[in-house]
Amino acid sequence: GDFAVMIAALVKLAVASQTCVHPPCDVLRDPNLVPQHPLGEKTDVWALAMCPYTGGLGNIMGAMEVIMQQAVDEIEANNTLLPGHRLKLQVAPDSKCATTASISATIKGLQSGPTKFAMIGDCCSGACMGNRDVGQVYNVPSFSPFCTSPVLSSASAYPNLLRFSPTLDGNNAVIFDVMRNLLQYRRIAMVIQDASLAVSVGDGFASLLEHDHEAGWQVLTSLKQFDDTHLPPAQQSPGVVAQALKDSSARVVWTCLYEDQAVRLWCAMRQLGDFWKNVTMVSSCMWWSQKWLDVGKAGVDCSEEEVMEVAEGAAGIDRSHFVNADVVHGLSGRRVQEVKAEYQAACAGNGGLCHESGAAYAYDAVWSTAMTLRLWLDAGHTVGDIDYGNAEMGTSLFELSKTLKFQGLSGFIEHDDVGDRFGSFELRQIQPGSPRIQVVAEFSKSQGFTWIDAFRWRNGLVYDASRPVSSEELGTVRPTDQLDACPAGSVMRTQDGTCERCNPGSREVGGFCVLCEPGTAQSQPGSTECTVCAPGSVAEERGEPSCRLCAPGTNQSEPGQRECWRCAVGHFAPNPGSALCVGCLPDRITLFQGGTGAVDCVCAAGYYTTAFNPDVPGQASHSCEPCPAGAVCNRADRYVPGQAAGTYITNRSGVWETFTCTSAVACVESEDAVVRCGANRDDSVTACARCLDGFYQRQAHCVACPASVSGLPAALAVIGGLILMVG
Repeated sequence: GDFAVMIAALVKLAVASQTCVHPPCDVLRDPNLVPQHPLGEKTDVWALAMCPYTGGLGNIMGAMEVIMQQAVDEIEANNTLLPGHRLKLQVAPDSKCATTASISATIKGLQSGPTKFAMIGDCCSGACMGNRDVGQVYNVPSFSPFCTSPVLSSASAYPNLLRFSPTLDGNNAVIFDVMRNLLQYRRIAMVIQDASLAVSVGDGFASLLEHDHEAGWQVLTSLKQFDDTHLPPAQQSPGVVAQALKDSSARVVWTCLYEDQAVRLWCAMRQLGDFWKNVTMVSSCMWWSQKWLDVGKAGVDCSEEEVMEVAEGAAGIDRSHFVNADVVHGLSGRRVQEVKAEYQAACAGNGGLCHESGAAYAYDAVWSTAMTLRLWLDAGHTVGDIDYGNAEMGTSLFELSKTLKFQGLSGFIEHDDVGDRFGSFELRQIQPGSPRIQVVAEFSKSQGFTWIDAFRWRNGLVYDASRPVSSEELGTVRPTDQLDACPAGSVMRTQDGTCERCNPGSREVGGFCVLCEPGTAQSQPGSTECTVCAPGSVAEERGEPSCRLCAPGTNQSEPGQRECWRCAVGHFAPNPGSALCVGCLPDRITLFQGGTGAVDCVCAAGYYTTAFNPDVPGQASHSCEPCPAGAVCNRADRYVPGQAAGTYITNRSGVWETFTCTSAVACVESEDAVVRCGANRDDSVTACARCLDGFYQRQAHCVACPASVSGLPAALAVIGGLILMVG
């Protein structure tokens, strides 16, 4: 369709121009595009390396080249990893941290030079989208160091994408856990930068709040901050947001802001008086560099000291950088501290161009690319199979890459089915006295939190989260979200700061009105507890003001339940609010579940009803008698026994009697005590022993007499039948 036409047009453009945007189309530490294969040397196998040189994240590729080459050199020195082969990287043009630029850069990179089996990149989510649009056409997988957008988790839209940085859904999950369970915050405001990635993170965090019915979050206000420095200061977004935060009485503010926008907001808050002294910020997006203050202070009307006063205590989540220095890399065999020190030294020689938060992921991506190639070759593939027309190449490499599990520089490497990383994270904080961002804890799926430092806020508050604290103590070691400003059973109104009682059907918990759970109810306003429904009553939904009695025919024996159960067959419940159902007498049963009275108990199978007195209540209104021998009583609602096949039943003087018939076909089964004789037999004769006039018995059956037979022979036939019966 249109997509294929667009890609084809861009391919023609790239081939025709063969011109790279930036830098020149070269190879890391190798000016030659055409691989040389002297006799006896290794075969070069090529991958495309690409990250932006310009754009929203700056010169990422310039900082990544050093660590990528470092990994390539180590792989080259390892003679056992790729025997007979050499991994080579060709640098792609600038993807500019943008989708359209990435499409063009990817096409040019793949078209120029040797055929590539994989791409190591991109490093920006927008560019990753363009990279995969092209990669799936060329059947080449991507090993992305740190594209983090949750949108990229769609395997149908972005197939064969292995990501080494965890997605921002992970950032949200960890900071949500910290706020909910560790700091026990419930009353917050939200500020989201008007950028696609930040908006996506904000939507994800809002979804977590919305689906957490138990905690009862209260979002005082949700605000969007714009990059509008072109407007007069009084009209700029940070000032509007700061005023709204002040008006909301929020004490805890969740944010997703880049460092420059955070500094703008802090400066605006500082200019509105002292309300900021009671405000603490928590972020899912603290991926800032250590030079965050230098990045953000340009263009704000505050000194560094004034910004720092407001920023103190701000905490947030970022993906882990280099892990513990003593850890050994699972593929290279080198210690993290050695690789990190070598990278930092190389950065110094690269004009100080470093990106420590991404370098570990780029290093792990290069080593994973090499190891995946090894697995692919071991599976029987050859360099000759590296062909953009090979429809199986990208998928087969991607499937092998997902099987890799090893200790990396960025933590333990493991991926899910769509290629997303089970990553590790850093809980970071700007602590009083220094703009340097401190790592308070590390978090991973397998290890949970590993605490490195205590939380530190202004006013001397210190929280050592490595040890458990009570709820009472927690209120003295971390900033409050002002949940205790109203009396028990009441909460603060966001509109005017006054207190109001919680409605019936809810209770006050930590400054929030929380709906009563199913099985509980509260009829009074201003309560702190919900009442558990007693046996015989239920509350079906959350927020019930009262428990409902179980209807007749139903019961509930346990307290705190949400539904009543119908009485089982053989039981009944005559009154509302029954905890237990009453059982029928041993010789009785109900014909259905949910009996509402003793009248529903009828004689069970094997019994029949002998009398019924509607003036006598309950089960005493009728009696049940055992079924006579040879009779049938298999219907619980019958007042007379039935006749079994081969049996003749009669009631003489109120006594039921049964007789055995001459054969099973002479007397047939009847459920209602009406004599049923076989075909052509006289019902009025005991045991159905007589054939009707015009018929005679031949063996067990009554058959029509021939036309010439007189009444005498028929009579003789009847007598003969009686003799046979008596005999």
